[in-house]
Amino acid sequence: MSPALLWFLLAAALLVGEIVTPSFFLAALAVAALGAAVAGFVGAGAWLQVLTFAVAAGLSTALARPLAERFLHSGVRSLPTNVAALIGLEARVTEPIEEGRMGRVKVRGDDWRAVSDDGLPIAAGARVIVTEVEGTTLHVVRYP
Repeated sequence: MSPALLWFLLAAALLVGEIVTPSFFLAALAVAALGAAVAGFVGAGAWLQVLTFAVAAGLSTALARPLAERFLHSGVRSLPTNVAALIGLEARVTEPIEEGRMGRVKVRGDDWRAVSDDGLPIAAGARVIVTEVEGTTLHVVRYP
């Protein structure tokens, strides 16, 4: 059996393995095996076929991830999560925010410590907008 056929069969086996596993690593090795099969087909020696496989495996592995990420994540915008998602939301003051002191606000049903961004007092019951999250304290401004 010719070395080119062996490399081709290895490439086919790696592609089948790629189909049944959730990784993207075996496809890069299959590409490398196809490169070695081409080298074997043109009559390169065994050492050159192995070198071709190694170089192609390194290149295809290094290039596959950035290309896949660019293709898979194109057009997807980043959505804020966790506390970053609170910024810009409306909240209701539950305990008055006094000048230079903390009060409490309720946002999305959760109770948070809050300070006024501009330092001015805000009465209980007032609507505010969250501008920043610092630890467990929200910075708020009066609702426009």
